[in-house]
Amino acid sequence: MCDAITENEKENENENMSQPNEEYEEAIPNPNFSGLESKDPSLLEGYKVLFNMEIPMDLKLEIKEGQKEVSSLEGINFKVLKLQSLSEAAPNHIRIELSSENDLFFHFTSIVDEEIFKVMKDKQGLTIDYSQFTSLLEKLCNFCSNDTDNYIATFIMKKEGAASLEIIRGSEFKFLELLKLEFVNSSDEIIKKQMLYKFAALKSKIEYYKNCIQASGDVILENNPDIVQQMLEYNDNLKLDYEKSSYNK
Repeated sequence: MCDAITENEKENENENMSQPNEEYEEAIPNPNFSGLESKDPSLLEGYKVLFNMEIPMDLKLEIKEGQKEVSSLEGINFKVLKLQSLSEAAPNHIRIELSSENDLFFHFTSIVDEEIFKVMKDKQGLTIDYSQFTSLLEKLCNFCSNDTDNYIATFIMKKEGAASLEIIRGSEFKFLELLKLEFVNSSDEIIKKQMLYKFAALKSKIEYYKNCIQASGDVILENNPDIVQQMLEYNDNLKLDYEKSSYNK
């Protein structure tokens, strides 16, 4: 009989402990930023993102032809998009965008269609077809991200907005260039649109997380008001923010 009472008490205790978690999950919805992603200016004109990842790049500035000044190793966003066009006047092509979260003015673009790829293939000795090009890009990006001891992406910025990306594999005796892509500095209009999009996306995310913090505080206040009171007494700024949020309700 005593064992049965003890088991019932444990079940009630578990139910009481799980209740705040359930209330918390109900109060805070799962983040959904797909609406923000659909407003990305890169998607204009019917483009579709194939993949987007950050990879470390060795950024270099070319002072004179053949003379480069080494800059820092930074994480650069590598975004690959495809335009599936039905018009012969605008053939299918791949667009590659490079951007930086540390420098909003850093934005470069490269366009590769079948004709450009044929020239690249002959000049660089590539053994793949155009249909395999995006798979190669993703594979090389993963190598540069996960195997930094053997693979490195070097981005060389030249005069008048031109640039080139070299993906290199190191070996015991030499460096081997696997792929080279030519880039141009994106127009001021594109950079402006990207900056406005990033600011709007950041603002929406900050608002979401502020709501999460507020909802968490409401759940804690309802289930354990002593903790909230101690937090408010400890931090005057937190108390002021909480009073403002309570007033706005």
